[in-house]
Amino acid sequence: MGRYYDTLFNLELRHTYYTDGLSKDFVIEPLPDAQKLLKNYNCILKSALIPGLKSVSSARVLYQSINSGHVPLTAITSSVRFRFILQLTNPAFLNFTDLVVKTSNTQVFYFSNTGGNLLAEELVDLQPKHFIYNFSSVNNPDELRVFDRDNVEIVALRKTLTGGPAFSVELDLNEYPDAKYKLELFALNVSTGESRMFYFDNALKPSVAFGIVEIYKTSNTFPGNAFRIEFARKTSFWRYFVVVKNGVGGDLYTVVDTGLTPVVFSVVSPPYSNHENDVIGALLEQYPAGGVVLIKSNTKIAYSEAKKASIELRKNGQVSPPLIRHLPNPEIIKPKTEAYVFV
Repeated sequence: MGRYYDTLFNLELRHTYYTDGLSKDFVIEPLPDAQKLLKNYNCILKSALIPGLKSVSSARVLYQSINSGHVPLTAITSSVRFRFILQLTNPAFLNFTDLVVKTSNTQVFYFSNTGGNLLAEELVDLQPKHFIYNFSSVNNPDELRVFDRDNVEIVALRKTLTGGPAFSVELDLNEYPDAKYKLELFALNVSTGESRMFYFDNALKPSVAFGIVEIYKTSNTFPGNAFRIEFARKTSFWRYFVVVKNGVGGDLYTVVDTGLTPVVFSVVSPPYSNHENDVIGALLEQYPAGGVVLIKSNTKIAYSEAKKASIELRKNGQVSPPLIRHLPNPEIIKPKTEAYVFV
């Protein structure tokens, strides 16, 4: 008798930077507790590999069913939670992705299906379960309270605060699950409005996990649900530093976009930003007899895997032929969206 498998859930990674919409920047790894669940419930994990890369665009969990009747061979309890980590494989990912900026090297991104099929990103501070929480507050807090992912306080972990404004509190959550928690300050039983999200796990390290993904089984999830994480691309102003090796003279250089939805570019006059001054100064050191014209897009341009081939450089308004028909797009491996053109 053959084995039958049906989809329990599918986790898809998407990104607006890529032409096909599929992210090509991560591997999805089940954590040890999720590996145990897969085994106990007769499930298998199938990942969709990106051709030629080590990255995956999705991970599908399949359960073994009885005679293709969509009935799990092993009943799956209602309180089950599958945990995965996203491991970054593309070092340029942050250059073209619009994300909340981390404020410390212990922060990771957290994703959960508790808010629906679209898993929104959230920054959490990844810490071991026994740690010292150092913080400061000018609002005279007298208590530190710990709340679970359902925003229910764990009263046994409440800490009394004295002194200030700097505090150092020892916390031990070894008796509690690896999960997301909120730490919040209170004064006279009223929140001071100061809180911070943590994820406590003794094994996970921020250097390994770019993100933590939790898929919970609730009344409206499983089997067959499709969950997705959608990353948005950055937008930025594009700058072209046109280096005229033998001086600018009376010539006029312009950048023109001839595409269907053209972006307008304008010559930038001094004063320049500090960065622009540094770049122009460095270029003039290399070409002391030359000149530099800075041309910048009037609006921000979205990063895209598909290169814009419609941007050209013109001299003195000459349309055909242009001085350079296809100007290079700024490289995404650089934090600044700029390119250098030599004429």
